[in-house]
Amino acid sequence: MKRFALIIATTLLVAVGTPLLVPVVAAQTTPIPTLTLTIIGETNNSKQVFSKPLILLPEIPLDLVITFHNGDPTMAHSFTIADVNGTPPYPINSQILSPGAPNVTLSFTVLSLTRIAYNGTQFTPQPSPAGGILFFCIPHQAAGMVGRIDLAGLAPPTAEKGILLRAYWIGLIGIAVTLLWVVISYYIIKSSSRHFKDHADHVRRGLP
Repeated sequence: MKRFALIIATTLLVAVGTPLLVPVVAAQTTPIPTLTLTIIGETNNSKQVFSKPLILLPEIPLDLVITFHNGDPTMAHSFTIADVNGTPPYPINSQILSPGAPNVTLSFTVLSLTRIAYNGTQFTPQPSPAGGILFFCIPHQAAGMVGRIDLAGLAPPTAEKGILLRAYWIGLIGIAVTLLWVVISYYIIKSSSRHFKDHADHVRRGLP
């Protein structure tokens, strides 16, 4: 009887615990998403600016593909990200593009707001005073031609009915394990005690 009870216990534990392994395996194979943008360097109201001074990332890590275009008819511009020291050579740099120069595409992975992977290496980017990662135009940084890469606020979670799925499974497992051990304890006690092996004998003696 003991062996039978242990076999049942092992089978139930394996059956209950197996579904918990599936989400973990699926999460490890999720690819890194990609965000592709075109940014233009231009002069607006006599001020040198980027067409997108704020790049909001929906999540991190994220592969960011930036195509930089100099749309200014008279001035040269660049799209540049420095390391935390802020000194050249700059890890990510379109170089200074003259008016009419071909576009430059830069692909890098934002691992976090303090870590970027580019061309097989990682570095800590120069932070923006407003938060996030600073990017700038080399000739016009002092004139205020700067921008930043930041993480967008997470979307509000979808309202769920009842309790969370993980808490639901944990609760069910806890209940199942508790009931299982109650049943196992009952059979172990019954099979190990000579007083509980034959209930008919108790009836004959007038016992409950």
